[in-house]
Amino acid sequence: MRDILVFGRHGQLASELLPRLAGRSMYRTRSIAKSEIDLSRPDAARALVLSVRPWLVINSAAYTAVDRAESERNLAFAINADAPGAIAQACKQVGAVLVHLSTDYVFDGKTSTAYTETDQIGPINVYGESKAQGEAQVRAVNDQHIILRTSWLFARSGSNFVRTMLRLAMRDQEIAVVDDQFGTPTDAAQLAALIATMADRLADGSPGPFGTFHAIGGEPLSWFRFAEAIFASAARQGLQPPRLRPTTTDAYPTAAARPRFSLLDCSALARGWGLSVTPWTADFDRTVGFIMHDLKGAHS
Repeated sequence: MRDILVFGRHGQLASELLPRLAGRSMYRTRSIAKSEIDLSRPDAARALVLSVRPWLVINSAAYTAVDRAESERNLAFAINADAPGAIAQACKQVGAVLVHLSTDYVFDGKTSTAYTETDQIGPINVYGESKAQGEAQVRAVNDQHIILRTSWLFARSGSNFVRTMLRLAMRDQEIAVVDDQFGTPTDAAQLAALIATMADRLADGSPGPFGTFHAIGGEPLSWFRFAEAIFASAARQGLQPPRLRPTTTDAYPTAAARPRFSLLDCSALARGWGLSVTPWTADFDRTVGFIMHDLKGAHS
């Protein structure tokens, strides 16, 4: 039986992916939590791959503290760039395919049309720079790679915008949300389902092409409009929503700059693999309800 190795066991994506990979007779899955390996030491990641000798590695681990990365540049680059490079080198040595998760933040957001995989990147913060360098290191050492760029990921578990908005709603009567940054929410459960399908296709010998692909979950909207959708769902489930006030990026300064428009064109994924991410709205009420229940339990 062949092994799959997943980095980032307790992250948003891996938490949804691992149950989908479990129980498949064609392979077995091993996952590694950040508490079990120091990804700021790339040699540790390399050694683990060489020890397990998997046929497929899925790297969903990352340094994702976008603002803190501005003051922790070396750590962000070690985890987001050097560790993926080391993993890719080890995958090359053992003949493994690498699925590596990346982000819309590799782009500068200075466009009004959806980015394709061949568009020039231009990250405007340290986090985006580190993820772009991670992509480059993966491409440089292992041709058998699938880089998936996604955006605005959320899940039932972990830290994300949906959980933050619902937590604030239980405390504040009014919330200001920026209305001039546009992107696409992506449900980690739907992205996990797509990756599981990719794994099955790789295992049975009918994969699509290797390379870089965009994988997001719907049409673009602003953070403010996303917050409106969150509270509309919450209201249907009994939460008295707060007042929402649109604001601007300039009025809400952060340590790291964000792309103003980061829609990703996913047509290459559809052409090459015949796959797409199910829209984030598909199971949204259930996700919001789960997080609401979780937050109420934490405060009881």
